[in-house]
Amino acid sequence: MLQPEQVADLGRMDRKWSIRRGLVFGGVALVSVALLICAIGIYFLLYRPLVKQLAASESGRAAVQVTADFESIFVRVEAIARLEREWGIKGLIDVDRLDASNALLRPILKGTSGITSFAIARDDGREVLISSEGNGRWFNRLTDPDVRGGVGRFITYDESDRVVGDELRKTDYDARQRPWFLAAAAMPRDDDIHWTAPYQFVSSGEPGLSAVVRWTAPDGHRTAIASDVWLREITNFTQQVRFTNSGLVAILTDAGEALGLPRDPRWTSETVRKALLKPVDALGVLPLTASYRAWRDRGRPPNEIFQVEESGNIWFASFHPVRPAGQTFWIATLAPSADFGWVGTDRLAIGAALVVGCMLIASFAAIWFSTRIARPIELLSAESARIGLMEFSRPINVASSVDEIDALARSLERMRSSFMQAQYELESKAELERKLVQAQKMEAVGQLTGGVAHDFNNMLTVILGTIEILKDGVAGNPELSAVAKMIDEAATHGADLTHRLLAFSRLQPLQPRRTDVNALVIDAARLLQPMLGDNVEIDSMLADDVWPALVDPSQLSNSLVNLAVNARDAMPAGGKLMLETENVHLDEDYARANGDVRPGPYVMIAVSDTGQGIPAAIRDKVFDPFFTTKHSGKGSGLGLSMVYGFVKQSNGHIKIYSEEGSGTTVRIYLPPAGEHDEAQLRTQPATPIEGGTETILVVEDEALVRDYVGAQLRSLGYTAILASNAEEALACIDRGDAVDLLFTDVIMPGIMNGRDLADEAVRRRPGLKVLFTSGYTDNAIVHHGRLDPGVLLLAKPYRRSDLGRMVRTALARRTPHGDTAT
Repeated sequence: MLQPEQVADLGRMDRKWSIRRGLVFGGVALVSVALLICAIGIYFLLYRPLVKQLAASESGRAAVQVTADFESIFVRVEAIARLEREWGIKGLIDVDRLDASNALLRPILKGTSGITSFAIARDDGREVLISSEGNGRWFNRLTDPDVRGGVGRFITYDESDRVVGDELRKTDYDARQRPWFLAAAAMPRDDDIHWTAPYQFVSSGEPGLSAVVRWTAPDGHRTAIASDVWLREITNFTQQVRFTNSGLVAILTDAGEALGLPRDPRWTSETVRKALLKPVDALGVLPLTASYRAWRDRGRPPNEIFQVEESGNIWFASFHPVRPAGQTFWIATLAPSADFGWVGTDRLAIGAALVVGCMLIASFAAIWFSTRIARPIELLSAESARIGLMEFSRPINVASSVDEIDALARSLERMRSSFMQAQYELESKAELERKLVQAQKMEAVGQLTGGVAHDFNNMLTVILGTIEILKDGVAGNPELSAVAKMIDEAATHGADLTHRLLAFSRLQPLQPRRTDVNALVIDAARLLQPMLGDNVEIDSMLADDVWPALVDPSQLSNSLVNLAVNARDAMPAGGKLMLETENVHLDEDYARANGDVRPGPYVMIAVSDTGQGIPAAIRDKVFDPFFTTKHSGKGSGLGLSMVYGFVKQSNGHIKIYSEEGSGTTVRIYLPPAGEHDEAQLRTQPATPIEGGTETILVVEDEALVRDYVGAQLRSLGYTAILASNAEEALACIDRGDAVDLLFTDVIMPGIMNGRDLADEAVRRRPGLKVLFTSGYTDNAIVHHGRLDPGVLLLAKPYRRSDLGRMVRTALARRTPHGDTAT
């Protein structure tokens, strides 16, 4: 039966706000507000900046593409102009040698896109024009205003170069008055190349540019030749660029005249000719006009992405300068904002509908959740009231606006007296544990200040070292041994990951030596065959006279393995892997074409496969870290990144040649070793871990690593003195403590790093041996990617066996005078 106070409790339930009702309304309100805040935040803080960033990236990519196409015209024409000058100096082309000039220049006219005509003129006014008419037909125009006056001879040829017309026509033309000839006459030297400003060609009426060279003919006449380029050739590739669905690309002169027109359905052959060299405002392309005016009003900033509004649409625009042949032109890229975003007007409505739908779903979820929570509390409250009435009589005066909690508090108070002491003890213990955990967590957080690679390798050092002890301890338990093995493999994978990241970042310490490349490739091929499988044939073509290379042999072997594994994955049905070596000389032209390489002699190693090839669209991304085309879990995307970083750090060069369906060749160019470079050391077999009785001063700011190293050294028989910074270490030395070896971290907080500490310690105690350790290297002990001479470094993470061997190696070193050295 219910007691009187219990009946009173139930009566108060009807008058107060129930927990179920509060959970429903509070949950719905909280979720609704959170959804709205998230939606607004995502739109303003993420979506809009992301759209602008994407627009800048795509505009820049389009500008780079157009710049390359645009500049290639100038490079190609200038190369031809230099060749023409050589022919002119030798008398092979001249106004008096029409057939010879045609024979040399006509094939260039026919086979070179962009060049539409050549004009050869002398200072006496005589000129020969070799020009294309289209459809394979071409003609000569011969003028001599001082002799023939306004009459020119026109000779027309068909596609087979047969004469189909030869007539005299009136032509008011004097080459000496044309812009290209005046520019040639004004050039300070004969070996210059001059590009004219855009102008209208007389023979075709087409606007264009001319590259002009000059020479003195064997008969003494000053002669010039103009290689003409129609601007419609530039328009051809500006109209073909599609960097977004509706994006536009144009090329403008510095004065704002059209040099290359954007895509527009209104353009025809005739309208294109008339539109070229017109001001932007006269083209009738409204987005381009609005963008150009806004850009001009902003002070003509280069490469800056900005927004303009035209006809109710928002356009992203940017203007990129390009300066071929000493002239300034501007590549304009424009695209509507809708091309970069997934939210249009209709999709905003869809997004709003999704938010409303989420709110409705959250409401139903809140009702369901409140029912699940409230019902057990109601039952618990009733049960607690019964138990309380049976065992306790002293009430608790606790006010609560929630009926169930208020009733539960009254019932639990009746049990409080018997459980008070136990509850107090449990709460005290829980509070102490919470404070202890909090203190440990704050201490760990405080240690994470030295850089990601440094701290990550510190943790891996402890894991890799202690797991060896754990594996020995659980050797008799198969289940625990399997767990220990998984931990070991995971830690090793983490160490490999940091090693690959450091390799790409060029922070790994290299030990370059005079290396026999052929021998290394032969050894690598021997190891690769079991790894690649029977369906991959390995062949090699090694030059007999290959120079020794100055390179870290172990890193080179790792790089060859990475390349071979990539080649195997590109040949799922099997194929052939070819390894080649050769002495090469990279000349100035190659160095100019590849800006990251110096001209000179190199040792070349090529790895070729007969696989699927690399698509052109991703060929420039293969060296990016974490970029991979393999399925999830099949590759980290760091293999080629590691190879790239290693080659660059070795002062080398790497180049990929690939064609889809035909295979891929990766060529590594390494610097040859000099006569005085140290020869490659033979790999020493692993030796048992040796201990000793010497005293070692351990300087490590990371407490976990410091304690781990101290424990491992003591387990090997050494006496370990631990110091957390340089000041403590120097204090130990000044006290006169017996120290045989200084084992110090390189990266430490404070005014002294590990190298500074070592120098000062050796100054105070000459002959002191030093062994460095670090999770990553900096300029303290590594310069140009190589350890300083005489420096011993134990890279983190390391195992107990690595620590033991390196300590013995450091203790065994001697100075030229018989003392120890760093």
